[in-house]
Amino acid sequence: MGTLLTASQRHWVEIAAKHADDFAGRAAQHDRENSFPFENFDAMRASGYTNMPIPAELGGGGASLLDICLAQERLARGDGATALAVNMHLGFLWILGDLWRSSGETGHEFLEKVAQDRSILFGAVSDPAADSLRCATGFGYTTVQAERVEGGYCINGRKIFGTNSPVGDLFGSTAVYHDPVEGDLTLLFIIPKDTPGLVCQNDWDTLGMRASSSHSWVFQNLFVEDAAVIRRKAWEWDEYVRGIWAWHGGTFASIYLGIARAARDFAVEYTKTRTRLPFHKPESHYPSSQFLAAIPQKSPCACRR
Repeated sequence: MGTLLTASQRHWVEIAAKHADDFAGRAAQHDRENSFPFENFDAMRASGYTNMPIPAELGGGGASLLDICLAQERLARGDGATALAVNMHLGFLWILGDLWRSSGETGHEFLEKVAQDRSILFGAVSDPAADSLRCATGFGYTTVQAERVEGGYCINGRKIFGTNSPVGDLFGSTAVYHDPVEGDLTLLFIIPKDTPGLVCQNDWDTLGMRASSSHSWVFQNLFVEDAAVIRRKAWEWDEYVRGIWAWHGGTFASIYLGIARAARDFAVEYTKTRTRLPFHKPESHYPSSQFLAAIPQKSPCACRR
């Protein structure tokens, strides 16, 4: 497969492979202890992995969506929780970078600063009271409400799946504002995590993915200034929703494929030393196991056509 990759894809897959091999050694411990892998994010910052989606012109890695999918599949083979966690960060950056490429105007200063500071973005966008598909996981519509106040908006409500809650620097989410002239608007905002009114619920305890720390967040009279808000029509299919689904469909599938591949590889290796009475050869010797693993038949007793 390596010979089929572009130079950019090979670069990011090789970095992902090094991280995967490193992270795999402590992935089970983090899940067992329900601890966050801060050291993994330090390593990904240092390698440039966290800046992968930011356009090269703005100081980032310049990776395409396909580059990211390939790298994330490889990373997930070593540590599924970290791959899922960093995906939330990468998603925000890819969407904003995609918008910048199409407009050439919006968001370049923000992306340049993230690239320079190597900040980690995270957010709680999904709404527990809204259908994820029809509401575009909270980007299309949400029950979180915003009221107009001087200089910005006052926001109240609750969101779930705040992946990377312990390590994130900048928090992103959405709210609905009922504009008296334009009608329902979805507000997208990214603000510092320590903004007053942002309250983490510390409620994530999902076996196998504990280390992603995808806690819920509550907004209690959260003030968001106008400069931090992007206003768009609620329910509309536009460049923002298109971006979230392009990223969502490609990268999540890649991560789960990587996890599945790692599980298959583990099972295959396990059969090489596993024996069961009354047999005396390992499970991998027998055609039934070989068929299940879909590996080449080498046994002389393999079925013939």
